Amino acid sequence: MSRAASAALLAVLLAGCGRGGVSRGDLESPLPERRAAAVSTLASSRDEGDLAVLLVAQQDPSPLVRKAAAGAFTARGGARSVDGLGRLLLDPDPEVVAVAARGLGAISSASPSSDARATSALQRQAAQALSAAYGRADAPGRAEIALALAALGTSLRDAVEAEARQLWERNVRGLASSSPVERAGAAEEIGRSGRAEAVSRLLPLLQARGGDTRLAAAAARGLGWAGDRRARDLLEDALLQGDAGLAEAAAAALAALGDPAAAEAIAEAGATGPGRVAAACVDALEALPRAPEVGVALCEIAVRSVDPQVAGHAGRAARAVEADCPDRPLTNRIARRGPDAAAALAALGGLGLPPDRLKGPADRALALVQGPADAPLRTAAARALGLAGYAPAAAALKRRLETLRERLGEARETWVAGSFPLTAEAGFEAGIPPAEAIAQRAIPAADPSPRPAPLPPRFVDPLDPADVEELTAVAAALVRLKADGAAALSLELSRDPDPRVRAGAVEALGLAPDDAARLRVAELVRDPAPTVRRAAAAALGRQGAAAVPALAQALALEDPDADAWREAVARALGETGAPEAAAPLATLLDGPAAPAAAAAIGRLGSRDAAAPLLRLLERHQALGRVQAIESLGQIATAEAGRALAAELTSDRPEVRAAAVRALGKLRFEPASAALEALRGDYYADVRRAAVEALARLPSHGPGRQR
Repeated sequence: MSRAASAALLAVLLAGCGRGGVSRGDLESPLPERRAAAVSTLASSRDEGDLAVLLVAQQDPSPLVRKAAAGAFTARGGARSVDGLGRLLLDPDPEVVAVAARGLGAISSASPSSDARATSALQRQAAQALSAAYGRADAPGRAEIALALAALGTSLRDAVEAEARQLWERNVRGLASSSPVERAGAAEEIGRSGRAEAVSRLLPLLQARGGDTRLAAAAARGLGWAGDRRARDLLEDALLQGDAGLAEAAAAALAALGDPAAAEAIAEAGATGPGRVAAACVDALEALPRAPEVGVALCEIAVRSVDPQVAGHAGRAARAVEADCPDRPLTNRIARRGPDAAAALAALGGLGLPPDRLKGPADRALALVQGPADAPLRTAAARALGLAGYAPAAAALKRRLETLRERLGEARETWVAGSFPLTAEAGFEAGIPPAEAIAQRAIPAADPSPRPAPLPPRFVDPLDPADVEELTAVAAALVRLKADGAAALSLELSRDPDPRVRAGAVEALGLAPDDAARLRVAELVRDPAPTVRRAAAAALGRQGAAAVPALAQALALEDPDADAWREAVARALGETGAPEAAAPLATLLDGPAAPAAAAAIGRLGSRDAAAPLLRLLERHQALGRVQAIESLGQIATAEAGRALAAELTSDRPEVRAAAVRALGKLRFEPASAALEALRGDYYADVRRAAVEALARLPSHGPGRQR
C-alpha cells in the first residue's frame, strides 16, 4: 500500500468518529502537523477501531505522522502495539526508528491488571521484534535498538546472532542465483562468515574448470576470509591457471591464510607471471609471517622477475626480512643487457647486498653508465648504484652528470642568432617581405643593436624526456653516495625552468642533509607545477617538525586536483611525526581528505590529537571513520572509550572490527558486554577481534574468571 493511499484510508477510518476530541478536519488536513496531532490523541484510547487507524497511520507519507503513531502505540501498550512498533523499526526515517525502538524498550501491558507472566511474555515479544530488525537498520537505528534491548534486560548477542542468520540465508540464496554478479558477491560474503559450511560450499567453485573465472576468484577471496588452511592446495593451483584476476585473488587469499608453506608456490607465480600477478604475489609474501621460506621466495621474485617495479618491490621486501639473496643471477642479467636488465637493476637497488656480493652486479651497472647503453638503461643503472650505496661509482656518475648538463644547455641554444623583434621592421609590414628586405636581414650589421625580446620558447628544441630522467636519477644517486658538490648541483637543477627537472631535483634535495637543501624543498612546495609541489611535499614530510609550518601553509594553495593535493599534504604532515601537525590535519577531517588526515593523526601518536577524531565520529556520514577509529586506538586515550564502544553497533563490519581492536588496546572494561555479543557476529574477522579484545580486558586476563 502506498503512503498516499494510506493517508486516504486513515481519513476514511476516522471520518466522523471524533473520538478523543479528534476532528475530521484535522485527520484530513494536508498539513502533516495537524494529522500528527490528531493521531497523537489516540494514545489514550483503548478502542480496537482506533488501533486499526494507528496501523494505517504508520504508513503515512509524513514521518511526523509515523512518529506520532509510534508514540501512540507505546502509550497504548499490548501485543498489537508491539506488532505496530516492530514494523516501524524498518521505517526509512531514523527518527521514527528511534521512537519505535524506545517504545519497545519501554513497552507495557495494555491492561493494568496483567500479571508478571504476561508482562514478561510481552517484553520477550518486544525483544524478538528488536532483534529481528537489528540487522536491517542503519547505524543510528542499531544503536537505538541496542539501548532498547538493554532496557528490556536482553543481551545484544540475540540481535547480533539474528543478523548473522539473516545474512547467511541471504547469501546462500544469492549463491543459488542465476545472476553471475550476485553469485560472485554472495561467494565472497559467504567466505567472510568464516563458517565451516562456507568452506564446503566454496571449495567446489574453486575446483571447477572452465567455469566463470569471476566466480572462482570470488570463491578464492572468500576462502581467504574463511581462514581455513584446507584450501591452500587449491589456491596454489589457482595461481597458475592463467587468469590474472583469479591469480590475484588466490594470492590475496593465501596471504590471508597466513601459512608460510605457501611461499614457494607464490614465488613461482610471482617470478613467471605478468606484472599485475607478480605484484600481488609480492604483496602476499609481505603479509605472511616472517619465515625463512618467505625470504627465499622474495629473493626468487627479485632476481627472476622481468618487471622493474615488481623486482624492486621484491628486493626491498627481501631486505626488510633480512633475506640472504644471491648476486650472481643479477650480475648475469645485467651483463646481457637484455630486455630484463632494467628489472635486475631495480632488484639490485632494493636488495641492499653486502659489500662482498655487491661488487659484481654493481660493476656491471657501472659499465652501463659509462658505456653505449640506451638512456633508460643508464637511468636504471644510476638509480641502482645510488640505492645500493656503491661509492666507487661516484666519479663516473659525476662525469655523466656533466655530460648531461652540457646536452641540456645545447638543447636550449637558439638556432637563430640574436632574438626576434616584437614589431615589424621596414619592408616587413605587409607580412610578405620582398627579397631585398630578406637579404638585408640576412647580412649581419657591424654593430647590431640589441633586440627587445628573446627567442620565443616554441622556437627552442624541447628537452629529451629520457635525458631529463637520466639527469635527475644521476643527481639523486650522487647525493645518496655523498659525493662532493652533489647537493649544490641539485640546488642548481631545482631552479631549472623545466618542471620535470625541478621535480627530479626534489628527490635529490630531500636526501641532502644541509640546510640550504631543506629550505629549497620548502620553497618548492609552492612551485607552480603540480608535479613539483607533490614531490616537494613528500620530501618535506621527512624533515620532521621544522616542515610543519610550510606544509600547513601549502594546504591553502590552489591545485588542479585539490583533493589529491590535500591528501598528499596530509600524508606528509603525518610523516613529520610532530605533534604540531595535528592542528592542520584536523582542518582536513571534514572533507574528501579525511581518511588520509585521520590516518596521519594516528601516526603522530599525540594524545592531544584525539579531540578532532572524536568530533569526526560524531558525524555519522563522515568519511574516514575506520581510519579515525584505528588512530584513536593508537593514541590510546581513555576518554575515547565510550565513543569507540558506540561504534560496536555500526552497520559496517569494517567499522565494528576496527572499534573492537581499538577497545582491546584501550582495555576498556565497560565495553565488555558488547564485545561479548560480537563473538556471535556474522563476520569472522569481527568475531576473532572480539575474542582477542576480551582477553585483554582486566576482568578477562590470566587467572580471572569470566
